[in-house]
Amino acid sequence: MAITGQKLSQQPIPGGSGRVSIVSERRTNSHTLFAVKELFTDYPTYDKEFHEQQLRAEFIIARRARHPHIVKSLALCRNDEGALCCTMEYCSQGDLFDIKDKGHLTLKDKLCLFKQLLHGVSHLHSCGIAHRDLKLENLLLGNDSLLKIADFGAATVFRDPDMPRHQVRWYADRVGTDVYMAPELFVAEARQRSYDPRPVDVWCCAMVLRCLAAGLGAQDDESGSELQDHGR
Repeated sequence: MAITGQKLSQQPIPGGSGRVSIVSERRTNSHTLFAVKELFTDYPTYDKEFHEQQLRAEFIIARRARHPHIVKSLALCRNDEGALCCTMEYCSQGDLFDIKDKGHLTLKDKLCLFKQLLHGVSHLHSCGIAHRDLKLENLLLGNDSLLKIADFGAATVFRDPDMPRHQVRWYADRVGTDVYMAPELFVAEARQRSYDPRPVDVWCCAMVLRCLAAGLGAQDDESGSELQDHGR
């Protein structure tokens, strides 16, 4: 499958390794919008085998976790340069970081969004999946104003379907965005200890609510100290 629609806009992926494009595809008498995650093949650290494997894993995890509060991953395809891409549903209202800055959210709105986030994370955990990078920028709003969890690049499967419910894989790698990270990730890195990824997601959810309630975000303080202080 190849990208055949018209690109309307592009937004860089943090770190500069790629972009997310909005693509319009004509279907019968209407146009359907999709979001397409593309990786730059000329990026200095691009490794085709590694990055394609990573994108495939991200796609498979997101497909496994279908839910009203999770962005739909639709298909894998190739762009004009032959790079692997992932097509997803388009969330027209953008991410919570930008929405928060517009100042239109009431306290009731924020609590409603937080409840939707918890529903989405609860479903992920029931599927044996931990997101590990929940933050305002990875939470989108669709046309129906439902919150959608996006970007499964840091996600992991902590329990396979054939594993007993009480068994969980623990991790020792530090993954995610520093200002949203749970304390055990820093301890794991410093003392070579492992952690259960589920409470890490719960901590991130609490930080998201704190950001919404206080009007803060990761970009309010470049060092992240202000946000981390609120999380202690």
